[in-house]
Amino acid sequence: MLNLIPETSPQQQLRLRRFFMAAVSYLLFIFIIIICQLLNIFTLAAPDTILMMCTVVFINILFYLMFRLNLNLYFRDKSLTMLQMSVATIIIMITIYYIDNVRGAFLLLYVVSFSFGVFRLKVKQFLFLTALIICSYILIIVLLLKFHPDRIMLRVEILRLCILAVVFTWFSFLGGYINGLREKVEELATKDELTKICNRRQLFNILSREVELAKRKFAPFCILMTDIDDFKEINDSLGHLAGDLVLKEVASKIKSELRKCDYVGRYGGEEFLIILSYPTLENSVICAERIRKKIEKLELNFADKTVKATISMGATIYCPDESIDNTLARADKALYLAKTRGKNRVEKAPCPDAGKLN
Repeated sequence: MLNLIPETSPQQQLRLRRFFMAAVSYLLFIFIIIICQLLNIFTLAAPDTILMMCTVVFINILFYLMFRLNLNLYFRDKSLTMLQMSVATIIIMITIYYIDNVRGAFLLLYVVSFSFGVFRLKVKQFLFLTALIICSYILIIVLLLKFHPDRIMLRVEILRLCILAVVFTWFSFLGGYINGLREKVEELATKDELTKICNRRQLFNILSREVELAKRKFAPFCILMTDIDDFKEINDSLGHLAGDLVLKEVASKIKSELRKCDYVGRYGGEEFLIILSYPTLENSVICAERIRKKIEKLELNFADKTVKATISMGATIYCPDESIDNTLARADKALYLAKTRGKNRVEKAPCPDAGKLN
């Protein structure tokens, strides 16, 4: 049986669900067009109307394939929100051009299109779409004046144009504000307040996704359990403000050494967890050593004193079909080994059944 929303990453699943919401809106749009055709409100000939509806279906199939084949990941806007809304604006423009008498009612379709960007787009993007809507309606007026002057009352259309400009400019700032609130709430839910990296909850969400990908695509990943050496002494001798400064700087330095496909989060206290999409344990150890050396050189000024910090790290790789708890426990044992062997070092723990993965 075809699974319309495959069990890939949670982000892709969410994008596909949003797409299907938009697809349902298109189905309702097609239903409205059929009603208009039956009532002789739609001036496009029946064969051309069918062609238009088939084109709308074809466009939605293309978007679905882009999500299903992960082609959307090559775009900066991985949800393709701007692209989908721009296409919707063009389709609405064509529809309004061929609607007779009740053109004003169909302007509400622009509102439906805009609503899909409320939780995704910023003010500038909304304003771009507003300009696109206004330009499209100006084009409708010009074309009607040229080819069907009997179907247009210029004063009424100018009024509608002004209302469109005012309403959607206001909508742009409102939508951008709502999106800003969403981003703040999302940051509070997924980021550690002090270090601004992933919190423990988000780390486990990422780990769950990585485990699913590893099971389905045999895409191994590595983790680095990381602990700041002698952190209690820093807190006891210089105070918690100094400790907070060290935590923030260590988190920042770790993050600067990672790729976009890697993640770091605060696991608890002075512990960090790094998730690396490296295929072998040796690769992750090389990365860990690079991070360790960078932290070793770190010198912070606090209350006219120089504060230094080092880290110990335990590296391991996810073994096929094991629980993530076992992977974390193995990394934790490697970290403990690094501590007992003198700190400021990296120790690795391969899979119990060491093989090609390591």
